[in-house]
Amino acid sequence: MSAELLALCRDLPIADFEPGGVLLGEGLFTVPDLARDPRFRDSPLVTGTPPMRFYAGAPLQLPDGSRVGMLCLIDTRPRQLDDCDLAILGALRDLVVEELLAGVRAAA
Repeated sequence: MSAELLALCRDLPIADFEPGGVLLGEGLFTVPDLARDPRFRDSPLVTGTPPMRFYAGAPLQLPDGSRVGMLCLIDTRPRQLDDCDLAILGALRDLVVEELLAGVRAAA
């Protein structure tokens, strides 16, 4: 990933990219080619330089149901995730949530 794209995404206000709550749904969310998807194709993140072309996200949800963020995968080229890739993304999401909870327990 280029430094420019990383900097852009690090501080990404989700409202600038998130049309109508689709990213806040349940489970994993993928868009194989953002430039071909009418919900995203006009976003500055897709039309800018470097252009985002692929997005996959997994909501970080705590046991009480509150959402604390998204674990996201992005790329500057379109791609497809297979079942194994999706399982890995889900497992990584679960690990991130476990680490967040461990941090909360350690701080208590």
